[in-house]
Amino acid sequence: MNDDRHLDDLEHYLQTARVLEFGDPQLSGAHGQKIRLRLEGGVQALAKPESGIGEGHRVTRREVAAWIFAREIGVSDMVACTVLRDDLELLDGTRGAASVQVVWPQPLTADYQGQFPEGDQWAAAVLDAVIAHSDRVGHNWLGVPSEAGDFRLKLVDHGYAFGLQGGLNSTFYNTLNGQQIPEERLRGLRSCGSPRQERQLQALFESEEQELQNAIDRAQQLAETGVLTI
Repeated sequence: MNDDRHLDDLEHYLQTARVLEFGDPQLSGAHGQKIRLRLEGGVQALAKPESGIGEGHRVTRREVAAWIFAREIGVSDMVACTVLRDDLELLDGTRGAASVQVVWPQPLTADYQGQFPEGDQWAAAVLDAVIAHSDRVGHNWLGVPSEAGDFRLKLVDHGYAFGLQGGLNSTFYNTLNGQQIPEERLRGLRSCGSPRQERQLQALFESEEQELQNAIDRAQQLAETGVLTI
């Protein structure tokens, strides 16, 4: 289990920070009402209201759930910290629920398909297997410049995970399917289902407890077999 309290602080900040400015981020994708936020202290964030997409109540909560699993299995450097805010001001002046996440700095493109480090690809494959991401073939990732001069893989858009829109379909999982999982990733998988994680996730899945249990079961299966196959 990742017990880094800095992440606890970041989650709390995103949930409570005052919004100084908001506007249209001019981003494409299935969600048509994304909001660019500037929070107190100058932090840039992206909100996805549940009112802006079909099955929005479920989609926004899956965005948050994917972050919780990413944090638990040790890939919090690859998924933006994401929380649920129940009473966020929207662009039309109303208030509603939305997922809110930190914005990655200087992404090359939304669909960058360069050669990412092997460790990044394994992290993505394992996370997508656990959360059963159904919409990660050829898109829904970023390439973010690193100090080494290459691009590091960052994963975005997790609303269609956990069985919401079909089964697992991920470029990274499909590429590595059937291979032995590196020990670093196995250690993270063994942490899934911790009491801290369970408390957070139960509030997000409400009447969909089976989808949550399925994800935990997938993590445990991968940890036990050591092979990337679902």
